Amino acid sequence: MATSKGYRPALRQRTTERNVQDAIIARLAWHGWEVVEVSQPQRVVGGLRGVPDLLAFKDGVTLFVEVKRPGGKRRESQDEFARRIEPHRRSTLCYCVADDVDKFAYWLQGVEAAAGVDKVKEL
Repeated sequence: MATSKGYRPALRQRTTERNVQDAIIARLAWHGWEVVEVSQPQRVVGGLRGVPDLLAFKDGVTLFVEVKRPGGKRRESQDEFARRIEPHRRSTLCYCVADDVDKFAYWLQGVEAAAGVDKVKEL
């Protein structure tokens, strides 16, 4: 390692939840999804407790996306939301927890194909 004056070794960048969320939003927008961010900088109370960070809509399909940093854990309220929505999940109502953009892209591809919204619309 160089020891010249003023040299500092590069710090390992940590991937934050915000990094993952921004990349997922960009992916969804690129695929033509309308995205609504509902994540808050602090824990919420009341009726929004556990609601995922992102809602996305495209051609009658709705996605709920809970975003985590790599290795991040869900809170109990988020687990409860996942349990409550489980009986309602279909090809047109999907839920996922995403902490890896590449895995999310693969999941999204499957969702779009199953729901029939993977085609580019002609103008």
